[in-house]
Amino acid sequence: MTDKDDKIVPATKAETTRFGNMPDLKPKVEGARVNFPDFEIEVTKIEAKPRKLIGWSVHEVTPEENAKTPDYDADILEDTTEADTYRHRHHKHYEAPGQRGYTSHPVLQQLNGRPWDQFALNMVHTLRPSYIRVSIGGGGTLDAVRWRVTVALEEDDRTIKEITQEVEVGCVGAKHGHGLYKYEIGESPRPAMGYYNPKGLERLKIKR
Repeated sequence: MTDKDDKIVPATKAETTRFGNMPDLKPKVEGARVNFPDFEIEVTKIEAKPRKLIGWSVHEVTPEENAKTPDYDADILEDTTEADTYRHRHHKHYEAPGQRGYTSHPVLQQLNGRPWDQFALNMVHTLRPSYIRVSIGGGGTLDAVRWRVTVALEEDDRTIKEITQEVEVGCVGAKHGHGLYKYEIGESPRPAMGYYNPKGLERLKIKR
């Protein structure tokens, strides 16, 4: 996609926060860099001649130390000591853990198959959502918003298919929210050597 006349413009620290909304294409190229827990993606736009296609370079970088750290510790997650401190006839004030992460999970599953109406909206209120997103299939922007609720509808544009919420979770015994998910489904704690968001890369037309 390039030739000897093309010039690669390296990414700069100042452009890091612009990855979510890529700047408009201009004759002079800008870059963007995003750091993920287990790898790094560098996206470089190419300063090229008119009508030249934009080039992408994707690099997977797994830090040696991070690769040695499992995504979760089953012994800690199965320990009941802290959980049992909440056994009480009245209640005990909840103390949030110092280790926290982020993930998304299904909620209000009793509404699946019901119509998206005022009753459903009333029930979503119980989740204390920061934002609500409703669409066919649940598709939307490739971002993350804490406590946002996404309502995925069936093709009839009325029946609820699934409701999920982006949440903050305690990560005692897990390296991140994805580690908790891996434990939940019985996946190995070995750190992933791939991409966390393959669908996002596909939408950017980046081949893995």
